[in-house]
Amino acid sequence: MAQADVATPGSKDASTRDGRHTALVDQIGVFARAGAEDDIARLLDLMLDGVGVALAGRSSHAARSAETVFEASHTAWDAAWLHGIRMHTLDFDDTHERSLCHTATALLPGLLALGRDHGRSGRELLDAYDIGIRFVDFAADCGRALNAAGAHSTAILGALSAAAACGWLLTHDTEATADAVELAALQAAGLGVAFGSDGKSLQAARAAEIGVRSALFAAGGLSAPRGAAFGDRGVFALWLGRDAPASVPWGDDCAGAAARVAIKPYPSCFLTHSTIDAALELRRSLDLRHAGDVRMLHVEVHPLAEAIADKTVLGSENAKFSLRFCALAALVDGRVNVDTFSPEAQRRLTEDAGSFDAWVAKFAVRTAAAGPQLTARVEVSTADGRERRITVEAPRGSGSHPLTRDDVIAKFRDDAARDYGDEAVQRLLDEVMAVPSARDIRELGSLMSACAPDRGAPDVHAWSANGKRS
Repeated sequence: MAQADVATPGSKDASTRDGRHTALVDQIGVFARAGAEDDIARLLDLMLDGVGVALAGRSSHAARSAETVFEASHTAWDAAWLHGIRMHTLDFDDTHERSLCHTATALLPGLLALGRDHGRSGRELLDAYDIGIRFVDFAADCGRALNAAGAHSTAILGALSAAAACGWLLTHDTEATADAVELAALQAAGLGVAFGSDGKSLQAARAAEIGVRSALFAAGGLSAPRGAAFGDRGVFALWLGRDAPASVPWGDDCAGAAARVAIKPYPSCFLTHSTIDAALELRRSLDLRHAGDVRMLHVEVHPLAEAIADKTVLGSENAKFSLRFCALAALVDGRVNVDTFSPEAQRRLTEDAGSFDAWVAKFAVRTAAAGPQLTARVEVSTADGRERRITVEAPRGSGSHPLTRDDVIAKFRDDAARDYGDEAVQRLLDEVMAVPSARDIRELGSLMSACAPDRGAPDVHAWSANGKRS
């Protein structure tokens, strides 16, 4: 990773709010100069995945409820918020591995809404997307610490990153973009207590809304505070302590950040995925088909996985944050998909186990503080006396085991097919792949339609040249 000369918290005048703000301005300049050229293919994969999971989420309870609030609004910020709720509601959207920030939900809805309203090119959109992802990577340790502290990294770090991306898309100015980040820090909020409820998608998606508003405010000349993001009394210092701003790699261009964003193969908390992979392998190798085939199952995970993803009571959205339920689904069905978390599937799977309480009783979770964040070590004892241990260092979809372009397209087709026919799916796929060469993203009618508040199959003629609904 390249280092640049940047005013950092360790440099002269760093103790002042202006010093921290100057460092932020310089850091955005580092990201902008790095450019997205080397990561275009990966950014397109991430965009395609984000659009697909948003389509799959349109019929969810959270999205339908949100539509009753947002449907009449045509503002960019409300469009971003609603689109973000759709994108996050299934917990099938991407995850930056270290920070656990859902970058697609935080960044894409706002960029698409602002790009449409302001007639930006596809390459401008991708450059801004790249800056947002680099910002997440830059403050990743703060994001991880926020989750450990009981906050929500997507809601807080995601909001600042969205402001960086949207600010750059609107202004191409480092000062104005830094102002947008400072303004976002005043609004960013999110609590881990929301995990397992519709409130999680609401606050994750609000990161996109905050990014849009903050960028527009900054572009409009609204005075921004100094140090709201990285100052001694800024959002990171207040949540994590005054040393937190010094923990970020000032001057680093965070090269390859997009490759550190995982595309999920399963619609559940990313911290459950290594356990799912292990359970699928145990099912295959030991020919397990029912909960009764298991006498005892021990899982060792990182403390953060135990804190966030070890729900022992089902209901609402808890199953997506339950190592135990996800392992049960993998063992019994041999798959974990969107339908796994329907009330009917939850009922069927828990009946197979006798009850969820009965399954929980023979499923022990231990923690390994020194282990990698994504690793799961699983040990099973079967009802017929066999034993097997398996370790998954990192799950499918992660940086060390990434999904291929074909995998991403297959996931997209499956997600989009929930709402659209084959022809519409192909048209939308083609338009996402055409983003780098689009002179004005409003020309991409299918993509613009898919991101709009109203439902319906994407229509290449749905948007006129000025971006208004025809």
